[in-house]
Amino acid sequence: MKKIFRKWCCIFCCVILCLSNTTIAFAENDESINQTDSISNAVNENETSVNDESQVNKEEGENEEEKISNLGEKDVTDSAASEAETSEKQVETNVKNVSVKYTSHMQSVGWKNEVQNGATSGLPGQGKRMEALKVNLGGEEDNLSVEYKSHVSSIGWQSWKKDGEISGTTGQGKAIEAVQLKLSGANSANHYICYRVYAAGLGWLGWARDGEIAGTTGMKCSVEAIEVRVMNKDDALPGSSENHYIPALWEINTQQIQKSTNVAISAESIEKIVKENRATSLEITANMNYNGKVVRTVKVEKTVNDILENGFVMDFKDYGRFSVNAKFKKNGNVVNSSNATVDITADEYNLASISATSPVTLFSLSLWDITNGANGDKIPTIVMLTRP
Repeated sequence: MKKIFRKWCCIFCCVILCLSNTTIAFAENDESINQTDSISNAVNENETSVNDESQVNKEEGENEEEKISNLGEKDVTDSAASEAETSEKQVETNVKNVSVKYTSHMQSVGWKNEVQNGATSGLPGQGKRMEALKVNLGGEEDNLSVEYKSHVSSIGWQSWKKDGEISGTTGQGKAIEAVQLKLSGANSANHYICYRVYAAGLGWLGWARDGEIAGTTGMKCSVEAIEVRVMNKDDALPGSSENHYIPALWEINTQQIQKSTNVAISAESIEKIVKENRATSLEITANMNYNGKVVRTVKVEKTVNDILENGFVMDFKDYGRFSVNAKFKKNGNVVNSSNATVDITADEYNLASISATSPVTLFSLSLWDITNGANGDKIPTIVMLTRP
């Protein structure tokens, strides 16, 4: 009996122990489930929180982007305002199919960035001289070019340059003191070009147009900045033209007449010279130099009263580059003088390369003479002689 009793006690204990373990397991499972539910809920809450935060961040990001965008627009506006203050922004123009682009070479700086349509090129008021200039046209207009030339310190007027060529000097320490610009080509009649310069010690001068002089001559006033615009032919100037050019009393200008050897010579202050009886005559001497020697000389003298009434046109007789010296005299005595350079050019030339004895050469030269082109302009002959 004892064995049976013990056996049942053992069985009973085992059953109790199993039931106890099962309850513990169930409890553990319930806790695990509760923990799992808690974790799941926490995850869901976190996901909701993350989503909410993501939405908030997204909205904040969009707001931030909007702020940045607005800030960017403000920066652009502020930048434009700053550019407006320095006059280095593009100016609106009514000319839609033509733009003018230009750049200047400045003392101790070099070439500035290209600007266009009335923006300022240079460094106005900073005491740095403009030494060279390049101008070009852009847009859709065909058969339209820009030509320009510079009056350079200790040199005078240089020859005309065109469409992006360099006018002036670089690396020589010489200042541009005045400029002339003009349009050329079949469509030039539809537009005009205007320009103004900032002269050292004088500030912004008036607007010049179509070949007029802008700046000073004979006064040692360097150009420090320039603005250029192309306008429709009927548009008004963007500002006053008063004092666009301030000449020295004794300064002269030279201009080839079409493609001939005739040169128009003018003295801007001739009225003042006559009125104040500063001089009685003007003597012009034009020299062509080759290898340091004078090979051509033309000299003409006229009274200042005659020049005032009739102008001064002089035939240089040859094509090429001439150095011009102007002497203002009073009763035969020189009271002042000035210098200039003029290029006498043609659109086309005859080239005659001759190698022969003297009689053949003379006969050949008789066949080559200055002829006329289809438009009536003279065609000069360049003869190259060699000894056989």
